[in-house]
Amino acid sequence: MKINRVLLYILLIGIGIIIGKGSSQLLDSYFTQVKTKNNLVKHNYKHTYTDIKYSELSKINFDPYEVRIAFTQKELLKEFLDEYLEKNYSPYSYTPIDLNFIDVSQIQNFDFLFAYHDKEYGVKCFHEDLVYKYRKLNIDISNWNTSNATSMKGVFACTTFSGDLSQWDTSNVTDMSYMFFEAISFNSDISKWNTQNVTNMSRMFYNATNFNSALSKWNTSNVTNMNGIFSGATNFNSDLSKWNTSNVTDMSFMFYGATNFNSDLSKWNTSNVTDMLFMFSDATNFNGDLSKWNTSNVTNMSGMFNNATNFNSDLSKWDIQNVNYMTVMFYGAKRFNSNLNAWSVNNETFITSMFYDSGISYNSPNISAWKNKVTPAQYQIAFRK
Repeated sequence: MKINRVLLYILLIGIGIIIGKGSSQLLDSYFTQVKTKNNLVKHNYKHTYTDIKYSELSKINFDPYEVRIAFTQKELLKEFLDEYLEKNYSPYSYTPIDLNFIDVSQIQNFDFLFAYHDKEYGVKCFHEDLVYKYRKLNIDISNWNTSNATSMKGVFACTTFSGDLSQWDTSNVTDMSYMFFEAISFNSDISKWNTQNVTNMSRMFYNATNFNSALSKWNTSNVTNMNGIFSGATNFNSDLSKWNTSNVTDMSFMFYGATNFNSDLSKWNTSNVTDMLFMFSDATNFNGDLSKWNTSNVTNMSGMFNNATNFNSDLSKWDIQNVNYMTVMFYGAKRFNSNLNAWSVNNETFITSMFYDSGISYNSPNISAWKNKVTPAQYQIAFRK
């Protein structure tokens, strides 16, 4: 490869001599078309700045392709971005605003960098008069060097961002919680992201209604919190069968309202999970095999399959000895009728409305043993609305 490049350089110099152009000019022309290892085009920038304010830069008539601005402080970076985007945004332009002239290689904290921010309510997708507010965000940050980033919490929360992030280096990130929270347009390819150090993915794709990117190769071995990660992600149905969930403790609301989801989760390691509250609630398409899940440490299963209308997996061998809360667990799960006679429920287990409108009736043989495990009043209330 190196020999080929040397020959190319010699050829360019030779051509330059023949046609009267300087070899350096041709080489410069060549380099401007070659991507470096970090996907940054080699430039001889006319202007370079560090931690500059937009008000100072706006006095200069500059071309973004001729300027390089490095930021060392997240607060100054966000202040610059907010002003720059406000001045350059046009609702009539479909061309992304190119922000690749900004060097973020020294930034570690990217928290809520582009998130919608309201002066009164702060960072949240609130609605007023039934109108949801999102930040329109059509930008190109595909070449940003994020190799030093450790936290990306809520970076694109409440925005319409849908840009290319496939080349981002996320190898040092530990917190991705809320990253695409309510990012209603996002569906870019992030399949090759390095997530080996991430511990928190809570609500990462919450209500990201368009998202369905492949995540099968993600390393989730260090993640402990997956609370609501795909909650409301109505289009999501990616393969998660090989995810390592051995360290996860919180899976509450994980697929809540993920109406299209039906991936194979049969081999997940759930031995350390303590909270499965509303995990598959309203996941109306889900009917995966969960028969071999280890639920020995779970304490809360309330609403776990609430309105999961298609679900009917065999749960007969689940260990629920530590579960205290099963309120509305199968409420509205119309197809569910697994044999639960072996479940170790008792008088202290909360089972209010547990089987209301489910596939298990009051006199079902699949829970007949429960009449000797709980009080008559407790048994009756399990079927009431």
